[in-house]
Amino acid sequence: MANDSFEEVKIKFKKIFANLPDKVRSEDIILIINKKPYTWNAVFFEVENNSEFGKKMLKKLDELGLI
Repeated sequence: MANDSFEEVKIKFKKIFANLPDKVRSEDIILIINKKPYTWNAVFFEVENNSEFGKKMLKKLDELGLI
């Protein structure tokens, strides 16, 4: 996570997530890792559980400029 700490990126992600309609959260694919698609809800689940995969997902979203 370039200039932001993990916690700052996590907060940014949660703010964006909170403002999304439910349909977007569950249907829009925002990330593909190892040829597997992930929706906002899937990323949120990993982030909330503080998994290593969740950290990897946030890092990737930050690198892509999505958060």
